[in-house]
Amino acid sequence: MEIGDWERLGRGTPAIDLAITIPGLGDWPAFEQVAEKYLLVGNGRYMDVQGLRSFTREIALAKVWNVIEFLSMAATGQVGRTSGVQSVVQRVPGWLEWVVGWIT
Repeated sequence: MEIGDWERLGRGTPAIDLAITIPGLGDWPAFEQVAEKYLLVGNGRYMDVQGLRSFTREIALAKVWNVIEFLSMAATGQVGRTSGVQSVVQRVPGWLEWVVGWIT
């Protein structure tokens, strides 16, 4: 029986959960679409344009976290070394530059 990941138990932003729903590395339109859909159904705390942009930025940052975890798992052999993994690894530096440009 597996116990779970209790060292991460805590309060967090919904952006962390939403970021993993975006396939691949993701891009700004994908992050924004997820943010908009979540906010339409959610509690309405980001209903203005600035709030939407801020929440989209949170999702983009959470996706960076997802990608770093993926790279760590790939480096330690927890993810098989397939051509798909290598493709992601090769695209990450340019993608990170792009994300930094959008969030700053």
